[in-house]
Amino acid sequence: MSNMDSDSDNDWYDEETNRRRNRLQNIEKQQNRSTDSLFERHESSLFHEGLEINRYEYIRTEKVSDSRPFLYPNVFLSFDETKYMTQPDIYKKCTMKILSMEEAICFPRDEKKMKINISGRANCGQTYTEDTVYVKISNRGKPEKDKKYYGEVVSFVDRKRFKNVSHPVFVCLIDRRQSHLMIPICKTVPKICILHGRLATWYPERLKTSVEIHKHDSTTNDLKFHKYHNITDGDKENWLFFVVLLKWKLTNMNPLGAVIGVVHSSKDIEEGLTLIALQNRLHLWLDYPSVEEIRDLKVDLNAPDYKDLTKSEKIFTIAGMEEGVINHGFSIRKIKKNIYKVGVHITDVSKIIQKDDAIDVGARSRGVSFHSTNTAQNKHMLPDHINHLCSLEPSRRRYAISVYFEMNQTDSSNICVSDKTILRTIIKSSAHYNYLEIENILGDQGNINDIFAKDIQLLFRLSKKLKLKRLRMESFTSPVVVDFTASDSIMKTKKAHTLVEEYLSLASHLVGSSLTEKFSMNIPVFNPTYLIRDNIIKQKEWYSFNEYYAHLLCGKQEEYIEEVGKLSIENAPLERNHSLLRSDGDNNINGDVITENGKSVYVPIQSHVLHTILNHARIGRKCDEAVELICSDFIHPKQALALIELRLFEPVHQYKMSIFIKENQAVQFTCPLSRYCDIIIQRLIHAYIDQKPTPYEFSELHTLCANLNKLKKKRDDFHVQCKELVFANHLKTQPVIFQSFISNVSSEKFDIFIPGLQDTITKTMSVKFSDIDVCNVPEVTDDNDISTFNENKGTRDDSQSTEGNENETFAHSKVTVKWRKRLYSFKTTLSPQNDVQTRPDKFQNIYPHVNTSFVSYGFWKNILKHVFERKDM
Repeated sequence: MSNMDSDSDNDWYDEETNRRRNRLQNIEKQQNRSTDSLFERHESSLFHEGLEINRYEYIRTEKVSDSRPFLYPNVFLSFDETKYMTQPDIYKKCTMKILSMEEAICFPRDEKKMKINISGRANCGQTYTEDTVYVKISNRGKPEKDKKYYGEVVSFVDRKRFKNVSHPVFVCLIDRRQSHLMIPICKTVPKICILHGRLATWYPERLKTSVEIHKHDSTTNDLKFHKYHNITDGDKENWLFFVVLLKWKLTNMNPLGAVIGVVHSSKDIEEGLTLIALQNRLHLWLDYPSVEEIRDLKVDLNAPDYKDLTKSEKIFTIAGMEEGVINHGFSIRKIKKNIYKVGVHITDVSKIIQKDDAIDVGARSRGVSFHSTNTAQNKHMLPDHINHLCSLEPSRRRYAISVYFEMNQTDSSNICVSDKTILRTIIKSSAHYNYLEIENILGDQGNINDIFAKDIQLLFRLSKKLKLKRLRMESFTSPVVVDFTASDSIMKTKKAHTLVEEYLSLASHLVGSSLTEKFSMNIPVFNPTYLIRDNIIKQKEWYSFNEYYAHLLCGKQEEYIEEVGKLSIENAPLERNHSLLRSDGDNNINGDVITENGKSVYVPIQSHVLHTILNHARIGRKCDEAVELICSDFIHPKQALALIELRLFEPVHQYKMSIFIKENQAVQFTCPLSRYCDIIIQRLIHAYIDQKPTPYEFSELHTLCANLNKLKKKRDDFHVQCKELVFANHLKTQPVIFQSFISNVSSEKFDIFIPGLQDTITKTMSVKFSDIDVCNVPEVTDDNDISTFNENKGTRDDSQSTEGNENETFAHSKVTVKWRKRLYSFKTTLSPQNDVQTRPDKFQNIYPHVNTSFVSYGFWKNILKHVFERKDM
C-alpha cells in the first residue's frame, strides 16, 4: 500500500469523481481504448500473486467507543531465539492451523504427536494458516498427564501461503449474520471485514441484503467502487466472492478487504469447478522457462537401447473417459497350452523429461494431475505438448517400459506367475478402449468380433485368479460407490477395473521387489502408514463394540487387529449347530442363533436386498449377482456402520522410503503422466537396467516423499469437493431417493449414513428432532420388537406383529420418539355430567424396522463361508 491510502472520511475521490471517471471510460470504449479490467487477467495468477493496489476509498463506519479497544500483540517484532533453545518445554516452533474465529491449533515441528490449542483471537496474532511461529505454552497443571496443551503465539517466523504477497485474493463465503464479513474457504484467515461504508452511510437498510463490489484498474492500480450486488438470505450460501485483502491493523480483529468479483456457484458447473481449483490453490499455469524448453523439444524414436516391438506385439490401451491421457497398455500371447505371456506397457516419460530440467522442476511442484468431470477441466501435471508426445495414442510409436511375466493356469484352482522381465521398448498401440467398452466386451454386449475381444476376455479370466490369490477372501468384496463425475465409474465397470488393476498391481510389485533388491534404502514405496498408539486403542474399542459384525466384513477379511487377531469368518463366534435351512414358502430362514448376554444376535438385511439374493439363488443362473450383493458391505446396515467407523482411524496410504517398510514394498510407476513419483521410479528402473547407481540421494527422496504426500492430500480433497459440487448440481434437476441407515442418535438429533456416498459427502448428515415436530425427549431402551425371533424363525418381514416372547430379545437398542399428529396419536374424550374428562394420550406404535428383514447370525456366517469356498449357492 502506498502512502496515499487514507482512513479519513474525506478520501481522495468521491461520488462525483467516480461519475467523471465512468464518463471518461465510456468515451475510451467508444474510441476502442478501454482500460483493463480485473477479469481480463489470468485468474489463476490473480489467486496466486494477488493484486497491486495503490489507493482505495475507505469510509469509516465504526463508532468511537470509550471502552478498551482490541489490540493484537505485535508478533512481527524480533524474538529472542535463545528462549527456544534454553526453555524447550515452554517455547515451541510450530505450524499454525486456524480452525475458527476464536480457535487455532499449533503443531510443534519437533514433536509430531503434540498439539497446542490457541484460544482467543488475540492469542493467535495476525497469522495465516501454515505460518511458522513460536508458541509459548501457558497452561497450568499437568499437561503431560492430561495431553492438553494451551498457549499463545509470541513471534512470527515464516509464511508459506501468499509469501511476499501484500494483497492476496481469497475465494470467500458471506457470513450469514453479518454481511460485511467474508469467510475465506481456504481458512487462511478466519474472516475479512469488507468495505461497506457506502451502504452504511447512504443505504443502511440494505446492509444485510447488498454487498459493495469494487473494480481494480490495472493501469493505475487503484481500487474503485463499481456497483452494489443484491443477495437474499436463502441464497447466501450459493454465492462465492473474490475478496482482496487490503491491510490488517493491530487494532482490527479482522483484516480489511474489498469484494472485487462474485459468482453464483450452482448456476454454472464449470465455473464452480474452476473456483474449486482456485480455492485449493492448484498450479494451473506453466512457468516461462518450461514453455521455452517445450518449444525446442524433439523426440528421436531410434534409441539403440530400446527394443522395437511395433511389429511383433499386438497392444491395446485402456483409460478412463475423463482422463485425457493414456498411460498404459496390455498384450497377451499364448506360449503353449494354459501358459501365456502377458505384457504391461507403461509410457516412458523419463526418456523425454530429464532430471532437474525446467519441465521436471515444474512437474515436481505440481506432483499430481487433478482430474475433474471432463477433460477440459483437468489440471495436468505436465504440459500438453509433453502429454501429446508420451500418451499411448493408437498407431503412434512411443517409448515405453514393458514388464513381462508368464502365467501358468494348468492347475485350474491356482495360477502361477514366473519368468518376470523388465525391458525398455518402443511400442505402437493398435486400439484404445475406455472402461465402458471393456465392460461391454466382457459382458458380451459389445463388439465380440473386435480384434482384441478374445484377448480381453482371456486377460479378465486370468485377472480374477490373480485377484483371488492376492486378496484371498477380501477379493469377493464389491464396491458401492455413487459417482456422478465419471461416465465410466467403478459401479458401472467393475470387471474392467478388476482387469486393469490386477495387472498394474502385479507389475508394480515386480518392479518394487526388483528395485528394493538393487537399491535397498533409496526407493519411494506407496504403503499404508503405521497406526499410532491412540488409533490402536480406538481400533480395539471398535472391535469390542462390533465384535460380531466385524468378522462379517468382506472387505476386511484377514486384516489383523493388534491384541485381537485376524478378522475372518473362521474366527467369528461359533454357532450352536450347523444346520442351514430355508423355507421357500415364506422366506423365513432357520439357522443358528448366537446369544450375547442372554440376547439373540441377528443380522439386519434390507428386505429387497435379501429377496433379490434369494431369487438369484433359486434361479441358479445368477449366482454372481447374488454373491455381489452378499459381499457389498456398504449395503448391509451393521456392516456399513462398522466399516464407516473403522475408516476414521485406519492408516492411509502414503509415500515412504523402502527402509521404513518391512514387507509389501510396492511402487507406483504405471501413471507417469499423472504422478511425479512414477517418473522418479522410471529413472530408478533405467539405473537398474543399466546397472548404474541411483540418481537420487536418500535425503532428496525423503523430502520428495513428504512433499508428494501433501500434494496427494490436496488432490484427494479436490476430488471430494468436485464430487460434492457435481452431486449437488445433479440433485437440483434430478432428485434421487436413497436408502439410508441411522448411525448415531443423541437427545437433539440423529445422524444418517447413505450407502454409496461415503466418498462424496464429507460432512455428517444430521436431522434434528425439532425439525420433525417430535413432542417428547427421545428415550433410549432395549429393542424388544424382535422378541418373536427364536430358533424356529430366523427372519421376519416388517409387516409382522411385534408381540411375542419377552424373554428373548434382539441385542440392540432403539430410540423412541413421539409425534402429536392426527395420524399417529389420538385422545378419547368422555362427557360426564358436570365436566369434560380427558384420558391420557395413547400413541399408536409404528414398527421401526421398515423395509428390514433379520437373519440369524449363524445363517449369514454360513452364507459367507459358502461364498469364500466358492461353492454353489
